[in-house]
Amino acid sequence: MDLLTLNLQKALEWTIQENGTDDIRSFDEALNAIALGDEGDEIALFWNWDSLIDASGDDGPHAMQTIPPPLRVAVSTTRPGARPATAIRLETGRYLFSQARKPAQETDGLTADTWLSMRLEWFAREAWWIQASGTGEMIVRLIHEDGKVAVQSIRAIADNNASD
Repeated sequence: MDLLTLNLQKALEWTIQENGTDDIRSFDEALNAIALGDEGDEIALFWNWDSLIDASGDDGPHAMQTIPPPLRVAVSTTRPGARPATAIRLETGRYLFSQARKPAQETDGLTADTWLSMRLEWFAREAWWIQASGTGEMIVRLIHEDGKVAVQSIRAIADNNASD
């Protein structure tokens, strides 16, 4: 795994589905939904950073043991006739970024939420280690591509050199 800098040149847009985003209330439910989706479909889950990561320790940040429900869930679908809803955008800019393939369900005794918690802790600790300051929400983007599911972790980079 690598923690990368994503220079997003074109904004990403999803829609926030009304009525509970078709009942997606967790990472596990999002994984199940995207696995049934069409090529190019996406689900984005948004969390408050502090609800996922405890950065108060002297030995670096740690993920919370229990992943709370996301604050928002948004989708982008290639299906014709998808119902309209409120749009949400990830604007162009610089982001901390990592990507992995969807975990096998219950592989090695790990639930999907445990797998996500481990990935988020790695993400937070790697950013801490290289002193890359993030800001704003944590976004987990699930994309159905090449017949598989990619899981992306995305967080905006705090820009301390705005004049550069």
